[in-house]
Amino acid sequence: MPGFMKGTILPFDEKTVLKQDPLMESLFADWVYDDKVAVCLNIMLLALSQLSKRFFADHLPGGSWENGTDDMQQRTSGAAKQNLWNRMRANVSVLALEAFVMFSANTTKQWLERKTDFEKNMLIQDAMKNVSLVRANYKRRTE
Repeated sequence: MPGFMKGTILPFDEKTVLKQDPLMESLFADWVYDDKVAVCLNIMLLALSQLSKRFFADHLPGGSWENGTDDMQQRTSGAAKQNLWNRMRANVSVLALEAFVMFSANTTKQWLERKTDFEKNMLIQDAMKNVSLVRANYKRRTE
């Protein structure tokens, strides 16, 4: 992780394009919170990796699109070029992204599916009552 945080290990090797400017230099500079950033990056990159493997399984080695033919390309040329990220990105908050990553990276969905309809309704009602508390906690964390 230290090499990634210093910009010496790049996600796409030499194909990665980085604009060398003061902002980029400040991002790679030592910071007192680097240890906390490393923990957050480990969590987020693991979740992103798992999500990417699921979303892009057909394009990864062994997937049905790994060695696409000209015929495949022609048949799919009219397919919509939007996805979940494009729909979410327009007006998503950091808090909503955190919730999405937490839901995607853990077993919340499976846990929720085991609940009865009554239990699900009670959980939803409880969550709706606590929205202002969650937002206040988030605001306190980010200040």
